[in-house]
Amino acid sequence: MENSSDQTSGAEEFVSVEIELAEQLAPGAEKAVREALDKVENGAIDSLNVDEKKISVCYDPTRISREQLTKLISQAGAKPKEIQTNRAPLL
Repeated sequence: MENSSDQTSGAEEFVSVEIELAEQLAPGAEKAVREALDKVENGAIDSLNVDEKKISVCYDPTRISREQLTKLISQAGAKPKEIQTNRAPLL
């Protein structure tokens, strides 16, 4: 399930996404998720936190879209259940 707030206004420097997983990460999946996101363009991801039931990512929406991000995470073996986007306005 995805929130209706998919679009960014352009006034954000980074966007924070919390992805609740449908099931616990399989052994080795955490490493696969980290490796997949390490391949993203340098500077596109500001921070990453992976645990068994949730993945939190702070990223630059001008370098990677939320859809690309969730696709990479899914391809790495995680199964997103719910995605919540929080915007970080420019200061």
